[in-house]
Amino acid sequence: MVKRAWVALLTVCSLAILTRAQEQPSSEIAMLPIGRGVYYQSPAGWTSLPFTILIPSINAGGWTLWPSTTVVEMRSPHPEVRVSTFKPTLYLRGISAAVPIYLVREIQVNDFRKLRINLRRNEQEWNHFIDTVPCDIVQLDGGVVRIRPRGDLPAATYALATGFDKSSRSIFLGFEFEVSTSSKP
Repeated sequence: MVKRAWVALLTVCSLAILTRAQEQPSSEIAMLPIGRGVYYQSPAGWTSLPFTILIPSINAGGWTLWPSTTVVEMRSPHPEVRVSTFKPTLYLRGISAAVPIYLVREIQVNDFRKLRINLRRNEQEWNHFIDTVPCDIVQLDGGVVRIRPRGDLPAATYALATGFDKSSRSIFLGFEFEVSTSSKP
């Protein structure tokens, strides 16, 4: 009787430990903040990238009735966050990897920046960003998505653009950062 009680107790403890281990996030994201958004781990700790709602401007531009491309403008010369690595790893929490996720190089124009979007529909999606950077997108534990460029990024400004859900066709969230050798603005 005592032997069965010990076996039952050890079984329950083992199951509890296994269940608890499965609930723990991987060490890669163990200290990742809980809130939704995009995060970058700098030497000083986790940094949240501020977001902008990206709404393409529909400007006929002269005689063109339906333009093939449009832009989204950001009204400042630099993003708030600068990273000092040329291959940053970004972590997205709160948005599924099933929605379109783009890493896009911004175009600097005097005192603002812009992203270009192709408005022509193809088989997979309605709109897509033009100056995209190839990246690996991996679904991690706890609804976290890891985005890592496949190669080094040149010093420039970038936006991680993502839809709200699968039906997002024209409005995206943009999380901006600048790749720079200096981490100070």
